[in-house]
Formats: sequence, C-alpha cells, structure tokens
Amino acid sequence: MGARFEPQHAEIAYMLKSNGIEIDELEWVEHSFDVEDILNGHAAAMTAYLSNQPYQLFRQNIPYTVFSPKTYGVDFYGNFLFTSKPEIQYNPQRAKRVMHASKRGWEYALENPEEIIDYIIANYPVLKSRDSLRFEATEISKLVASANCPIGSIDPQKVENIAGMFTALGMAKDEYDLSGFISKETALCKIDDELLQAEFAAQDSLQLSTEEESFLNQREALTACMVDDWPPYEMVNEHGKVSGMSFDFSELLGQLTGKPIKPVITQSWLESQEYLKERKCDMIVLLNNTPEREEYMIFSEPLLQTPFVIIGRSDQDYKGSLETLSGKTLVLFRGHEATTMIRQEYPDIKLVWVDSLREALQKVHAGEAEATLCALASFVSSVSMMGLPGLEVIGGTDLTLRFAVGVRNDEPELAAIIQKAVKALDEKEVTAVINRWLSVRVEKHFDYKLFWQLFSVTGIAAILFLYRHFLLARHHNQLRKAHQNTQQEKVRAEKALQAEREAINSNLRFVDMISHEYRTPVSVISANLDILDIKADKVSCEISPNLNKMRHATTKLVEIIETALDRDRLVDDKLVANKKAFAFRNIVEKTLSEVRNSHSDRSVLSVESLKEETQFFGDAAMIKIMLRNLLENALKYSPQNEAVSLTSELSGEEIILTVQDQGRGIPEQDRENIFEKFHRASNTTDVPGAGIGLHMVKTIIIQHGGQIEITSPSNGGTIVSVHLPIKS
Repeated sequence: MGARFEPQHAEIAYMLKSNGIEIDELEWVEHSFDVEDILNGHAAAMTAYLSNQPYQLFRQNIPYTVFSPKTYGVDFYGNFLFTSKPEIQYNPQRAKRVMHASKRGWEYALENPEEIIDYIIANYPVLKSRDSLRFEATEISKLVASANCPIGSIDPQKVENIAGMFTALGMAKDEYDLSGFISKETALCKIDDELLQAEFAAQDSLQLSTEEESFLNQREALTACMVDDWPPYEMVNEHGKVSGMSFDFSELLGQLTGKPIKPVITQSWLESQEYLKERKCDMIVLLNNTPEREEYMIFSEPLLQTPFVIIGRSDQDYKGSLETLSGKTLVLFRGHEATTMIRQEYPDIKLVWVDSLREALQKVHAGEAEATLCALASFVSSVSMMGLPGLEVIGGTDLTLRFAVGVRNDEPELAAIIQKAVKALDEKEVTAVINRWLSVRVEKHFDYKLFWQLFSVTGIAAILFLYRHFLLARHHNQLRKAHQNTQQEKVRAEKALQAEREAINSNLRFVDMISHEYRTPVSVISANLDILDIKADKVSCEISPNLNKMRHATTKLVEIIETALDRDRLVDDKLVANKKAFAFRNIVEKTLSEVRNSHSDRSVLSVESLKEETQFFGDAAMIKIMLRNLLENALKYSPQNEAVSLTSELSGEEIILTVQDQGRGIPEQDRENIFEKFHRASNTTDVPGAGIGLHMVKTIIIQHGGQIEITSPSNGGTIVSVHLPIKS
C-alpha cells in the first residue's frame, strides 16, 4: 500500500531493486495510512513513517516487521532546507539566520519533548494522543542521533550517493552537476564557526618543521596511486570519477596538509607499486607494510586493520585454517602480502599467480584452484559486484591486514608530513569514512582499531546486508540498462501471465461444469437404491447387505469427487475465504457424520464441549474440508482396529481442535516440511496419496488467522492441534 513510483519513495524503490524486486512486480493499492488495512489483509505491507504507523501496532501489542531502506544500505536524508541562489547572493545574513534558527529549533525540540508536545496540543488541531506524540518524539530522536553529524549538516558524498541511486532508477539523468548545490557552511558535517576553526587548529597541530613547510610550499598538489577496481577501497566509475575508502582518506589528509591529493589511476596492485617505485606518484594511501616494500617507501602508523580470510566454494568438504589446504592449490594475486609467510610456513600449499583478486575469485569459482586469500571486506564487495554464487568464507587465519600510508622514500619530508597528518586524523572522521563505505555503525568513543580486530566475527552480517548499495551505485548505468530490459521482460511476462490466467479460468469453468453435471447421475443412483431397498423389504430375498454396500460406495464416490473439486479450487494459495458467522458445532457434527458413514467399519470418537450457540466467523465449507482431511488422514495411517478421536473445545477467544490417532506417526525429519505441497512423510510410501491434504489444511487455517501444530509422541501415533480465533 503506497505510491507505486514517486520521487518521495525512491529509497524504497531502490531497496527493492537492489534485492532483485522490481517495483512494478508488486500490486499497489491506494494509501489509507491506516494499519488496519494491513491487519485485515487489504495489503501485505505499507509505506510508513517510523515515527507514526508503528505506534498503532505497538499500542495494540501486535508484532510487526519493518523493512527499512537504511538497513539495506539505502540511506537518504529526510528533509532539506532550500533557498535560492539570489537569496544567498543578496541576503546571505538573512539566509544564515534562518538556517541557524531552524537548527536551534530542532535542538530545543529534541531536548524538551514534553514542552513541545504541550505546545502542539494547545496550538494545533492534532488527532494524535499524547502517548502517540511522545512515541514520535522518541523515534525522531533516535533517527537524529544515528546520523553521526550535527543537526543541519550535509555530507556531500552522501548526496552524491543519493544522486547515483536516482539515476540507477531512471528517475534522473546522468548529466547532473552538484557543484554549488550544497551551502559551504553545511558541507562535510560542519556548520558552526567553532567547527571550522577546529579544522584550522588540526592543520596547525601538525607542527611542521621549517624544512617540511618549505617542501609543501613548493608543491601545488600531492599524488596517490589508486587501483581502478578494488572495492570498497579504490574504484573508478564509467565517467572516470574516483571513489572509495582510500580516496576519502586522501581527502582528509589533503585537508590537514593544505595540499590536495590527486589520484593516479592504475590497473592493478603491482602497477601501483611499480608507479611508486618509478616516482609516478607520491604515495599509496591504504597499503600493508612488508619488508620488500620498505626498500622503496616509508610507512605511516596503521590507519585501520582488517582480517584475512580463506575463500573457497561452498560445496568443499575442507574448511578451517590454512593447514587444511596442504597439498591443494591456493591462487593469489601478484604482490600479495601473505606470499612470504605461506611459502615459509606452508610449503606444501601449491601457489598459482594472477594479476588481481577478481581473477583469483574467478579461478576458485571455476574450480581451477581450491581457495584464495583476501581481506573480508574485499571478498564481500567483489563477489557482490561480480555475481559469483557458490563462493564463501571457508576459514579464518591469524593474518591481519594493517592498512597504512606508504610514501616514497626519496622525499623524507613528505613521509614525515603524512605521518603527522595520520596521527592528527580525528577519530570521528576516520569512523565516518568506515561507516560510509562499510555501512557499519561505530558508536561514539568506540575504538575503531579494536573494531577492525573484531570485525571478522561481528562485521560479516552487516557487510553482507548493508554494503551492497555502494557497489550498485558504482554500476547504476548498468542497472538502468537492465531496467529497460526488465520492462521488455515484463511485457512478455504479462502476456504469459494472461495466458496462464485464461488457462486457470478454463480449468475452473471445467471444475464448475463437473461439479454441476456429476450430481444428477449420482442422485439418480441414490434414488434407485432407496427404491430397491424399499422393495427388498417386500420380497423374500437377501439383497439388503448389497444395497448397503452400494449406498456406502456411492457416498464414498460423492466424497472423493467433492474433495477433488475442493483441491482444485485450493491449488492457488491466495484463495480468499468467504467468511460468515455460523455455529461451529454444527459443522463438526456434520463432518463427523459424513466420515463415519463413509468409514462404517472404523471407530471415530468425539469429545464435544462446544455449545450449540458458539458462533464462529469464517468459511464453513473450508472448515469442513479442513476437518474432513484431518480425520481421513488419521484413519488412513492408523491400524484398522484402532480408534481416531476428535476433541473440540472453546478456550477464551479461540476454538481448539485436536485429532489424535494411534498410527505410525510422522518421522522427526519430515515434520518441518510436512505442510509443503506434494510433500509426503518418508514412512508413507506404502499408502496412496498426493501429498496435498495437509498443505490444503494449513492454507485454510492461515486464511482464518489460526495455527496448527503436529506432534508424534514417543509411544506412537500423531496428535494434530488446531487453534482458530472465533473472530478471525
């Protein structure tokens, strides 16, 4: 329930699309903003504000699930404060005062929620209760607190990501230009003069020597080698725009040194190192320190740390540590940090070399090597981007990738400057970069270095769910083309769906025809059996037993046909019950009578505690089908001499039905799937059946808001318990 495809719901559309769901695949209904339409089945889900609609469910103590775009890495801003360029140009102080007044208003409201609630109730025609407004205030406070930036500030990179998502959805053109779009006072999460002054203070805190200041004064800019395809650290999109964790750190270091750090793009790790050897760039921002590299560069202290993991195919039977790879093939990209260690400590591992992690993962996926070794975040992002199913983390290692800045060693002044800049980095800024590219929330005062040490255990799920959107933003052009192809597929699918609907309608017409036509000959047979039975009393012949057998056979035939027709109608799990109020006890008694007549040689016991006036709101025909299936299943799988019992009782606001038999029971390994269509228990191969009865039973129970549970006691038999709310 919501708007199908509007700009204000772009983040929902992108969340669905990034998880393989086209927004046009869903059936959209007009928004009522009432959660009752979820509870009554009018819609399966609704677009909503976290601060509003959930309260209605919370108040009724009804559990619910929230699919938040932010949980899936789609993090939009809520509201912006806009002005015009002429206003900024001719009335800058007025615009600034409005901005700061708005900011102070928000801060005051968050600090004094009860006062604001009183003011709203006294001055506005609100329909919400005080508790509802209090809930709204609490939820908004949570959202503001999770932003990691002061109220009123804007992160340009986040806006850039949002723009990329709009183009990926086809809702904006690629040729956008955001320069000048964000006020300089709000950019980079800094809107106060005190914060701006803190930035200059950080620059002064480097305490550069005279030689270092002289060195910087002679350089207009610094350069850093960056690989074009190493997510999430370094990436270049189809328009040549550089992004990634390395790029963000280089911008922070550039701000501290007062010199911009420009990227020099390379095609591989080895090429970046060769470029630095040849002095084609000044530094590599994120690099592990090794003795070989110290020959031509100087390293800063580590910026962050991340563990190495072993990547293999999910169908492999060896999982664990590097020891399990003895005698097997491990593929590594040239220049890999772990090369020397593996050669020394695991000489039995066969090493194969490639030029990039991408090639290494492809070889493992193709079965040309058993495993590769890489940083966890690199694996997740590369596999998501490349679309290689069947690869997973099959083991951990004691190796840790310690990212530092590697600087050319022929300019010691530069190395000293970068070392001071790394030490001067604000922990909040480092945390913001990590959050931006890994979507992992790091709380205030959290030691981000310790976070990376523990990342291999606690960060996997967060990356898998939240990191995807950054990769998709990088490939938004491909998504747009895919969207066009999807539209063509949609047309074909709609034609196929129309044909399927026509086939289903044809089948239903056939079922209706059979339902009408079979009753006439069966009625003729039944009527003539009654006539023969009457005549049998008048003549001295022994045909009554045969007549009884024929009558039971006719009843059984009617029952079989009715069941078959019911199953045809229930083949679509989206069947909607035609609910009306009826006396539940009457349906139980009628069903028991029919089952006993068709199984006259069996014992069906009934414990009835329902009163005749007990009313149930539901579909009487469906309830009868459900009861008949449960009783016939019990009879089918029970010994001929054992009784089957049905207990029906009213408990509070629900009716509880219990069907118990003394049969063979249901094996434990089958219970989880016993309600699936066409699934039969492993111990029923000697008994005819289609495996649709229990599936049909559960479908009916779900339609009535009920629950079903099946147990098999250790002493044998099966107990089926059904709970049905009387006002479903």
